[in-house]
Amino acid sequence: MEWVIGVVAMAGLVVAVLALRAARSLRGEQRRVTSLQYEHLGRLTALEEQVKQEVLRLSLEIRRKAGESVVSPEMPVSEILALHPQAGQVLAGFHIGGCGHCAVTGRESLAEVAEASGTPLPELLTALNDLLEGKAPAPPAPGGMAGGGFVPLSALRR
Repeated sequence: MEWVIGVVAMAGLVVAVLALRAARSLRGEQRRVTSLQYEHLGRLTALEEQVKQEVLRLSLEIRRKAGESVVSPEMPVSEILALHPQAGQVLAGFHIGGCGHCAVTGRESLAEVAEASGTPLPELLTALNDLLEGKAPAPPAPGGMAGGGFVPLSALRR
């Protein structure tokens, strides 16, 4: 009878060792799969950003070919910021989104943030469209803007 208990105990040990090996193997496989998931997620995120940029580029090209201004009053600020690396500087020159007092969410339209800051929308549109066309943005008319004057891009580059 004791030898039966010994055999059962040995069989239990063998099963436990095999289960431990299988668990270690599965842990390694889980790490490998998790690593692949993160790698693929990174690739998908990069591709998503590329697609967004291409859609934005194509929509702007359509607007240009239709003779429309690239920046319009109803465009979200986040889209405008994605158009050009210096768009944020132009907005900051009009005291929009450049500091804690004039922060914007990015979901707001250009017309909404211009109205909220007291900035003349036509001058802001001209400055942003000039930037996108490669021209130096025109400063606003004297006294035409709440909170100060326009900061030229050349002054920001120094």
